Amino acid sequence: MAQENRFTPNRIISALLPMGVALALYSADFLPFWVIALIALGSMPSIVRLIMRADETSSERSGISGNIVNTSKGIDSVAPAIIDSLPDALLAVDGDMVVLESNQAARDLLGTGLRDSDLGLSLRHPEALRAIETALATAELVSLDLSIIGAGEQYLFMQVMPVSILSDRANKPDVSSELEGGAIVVLHDVTAQKKSEKMRADFVTNASHELRTPLATLVGFIETLQTAAADDPKARSRFLGIMARESGRMSRLIDDLLSLSRIELDEHVRPTGTVLLDQILSSAEEMLEHKAKGQHMGIILDVPGELPAVIGDYDQLMQVFQNLIDNAIKYGAENTDICITVSTIDRLPGTGHAGLSVEVANQGNVIPSEHLPHLTDRFYRVDNARSRELGSTGLGLAIVKHIVSRHRGTLSIESNAEAGTRIKIGLPTDKAN
Repeated sequence: MAQENRFTPNRIISALLPMGVALALYSADFLPFWVIALIALGSMPSIVRLIMRADETSSERSGISGNIVNTSKGIDSVAPAIIDSLPDALLAVDGDMVVLESNQAARDLLGTGLRDSDLGLSLRHPEALRAIETALATAELVSLDLSIIGAGEQYLFMQVMPVSILSDRANKPDVSSELEGGAIVVLHDVTAQKKSEKMRADFVTNASHELRTPLATLVGFIETLQTAAADDPKARSRFLGIMARESGRMSRLIDDLLSLSRIELDEHVRPTGTVLLDQILSSAEEMLEHKAKGQHMGIILDVPGELPAVIGDYDQLMQVFQNLIDNAIKYGAENTDICITVSTIDRLPGTGHAGLSVEVANQGNVIPSEHLPHLTDRFYRVDNARSRELGSTGLGLAIVKHIVSRHRGTLSIESNAEAGTRIKIGLPTDKAN
């Protein structure tokens, strides 16, 4: 019996090997997550028995008791550490849907303080709660696709596995009395896959709609050049100029569609870096200064000194302010100035965080109030003919909206005869909590 209870490296390896192999296969996408949860539950009794044997051995071998006790504590912390390291949210609930345990991914998704609380207080999704109730009542596996609306829409695939199923699949391991009649809830983030599918569908729909007109124009001019205008140098030169303009608009449209799709794909993931807004605005001004002069316009940049950094992605914020300044030039009146004003604000509207406000204002035609809420919609144009003539793709402000949303910022648009058109962006600073 002493030999059977002996605490040896081989016993440690045999107890932990299934978990290690399962994790390796999960990382390589060979195993679904519910199998990992099953193996984890099935491995617990072996690990517990191993620890108990270590304790028994330590009482018999007092000379090295300190080392074995320390080792048993290390093993005792292995399983929770493994579960906490999993990328998917994992919760154990009892028959009354009270949370018994949760891993770090679950706490990141649903908030801290989950233990011993009703799951309905954290997972406020009626369909999800009904699915868990169904699984508990029928003792059958239940799967469900969920969407959660937050800073950006997040898609989850939920699986609810009653403990009775896990016990049967793991040859009926010892289960805590607390967990009897309960279930394991797994929430797998499939946002990237869902948005990728939507991106492909939207791209085909939008591209086919917007490219139809310029393509028809190109086809018509090509046929004319091949027939009636074949020997007319003036007509040929004029048609080729129009064709170059239309093909350039198609190229910009495709670039903007791809850019918007990439931004939407990562919209739910907030940037973690910090950038200096004054540097971005200075660079954007330099890039567009020549274009403004061509319209007899000036760019006035009003930036106070020693601004705090903002939380953001440099390239995306550069794209935001390039789009805004470019629009101000396109739709502003000649011999006027574009004013860019930066100021600090104690609390961003709707967020409660400190931030910076950037206002881009120009003088031009007043935008009627009924159009303002729709300016950030894809392909929405107040004046279709003028927008197309100016080379607009109708996606610039949609791109701005989604980038600002990813940065957890704010966007507002105002237009009147006295102050002109003003677009104001609010961005959280690195001092925000």
